[in-house]
Amino acid sequence: NFLTLIPESDRETVMINILSLTADTPIQTHEHRVLYAQGQIRWQQWTNRGLFDKHGNIIAYQSIGEDITDRKKAEEAIQAANQQLAASNQQLRATEHQLRATNQQLQATEQQLRAANQQLTVSNRQLRAKERSLKVENQLKHILLTVSDDDMYYEILKIVLKAMESEFGF
Repeated sequence: NFLTLIPESDRETVMINILSLTADTPIQTHEHRVLYAQGQIRWQQWTNRGLFDKHGNIIAYQSIGEDITDRKKAEEAIQAANQQLAASNQQLRATEHQLRATNQQLQATEQQLRAANQQLTVSNRQLRAKERSLKVENQLKHILLTVSDDDMYYEILKIVLKAMESEFGF
């Protein structure tokens, strides 16, 4: 009896497939596991044909089968590889999303730093101008406090000319 070669969990499906043969659908193909010696399980594909009398009653079966274990193993390997590729693809998409978010943050930070740098440049120019102004003011105060009235005009003029020269490039 061929059913003893089929794992018990597959027997009902095999019998349903065979018993589903009718005069209208006399050919059917199915795949199932088969028990080999020493408990090894392999896969077979069977094509069954029912032969019927003129009243539609089954009178015989013709069946041809082949071992498809290698194909099943290849299909399982392909399925596992596809699952691994899908997981890798999902991880790559997540990484891409993170990189895009990080890049946007970096661009925003770069814009903030550029704006801060421009503000610092303006502030630095203002501080230099204030420093020059204070230097001139201090020199003038020094002259007013230490130089005689006769020489004062000449000393003040030197300071003003020097300040103009450095400010306007005269």
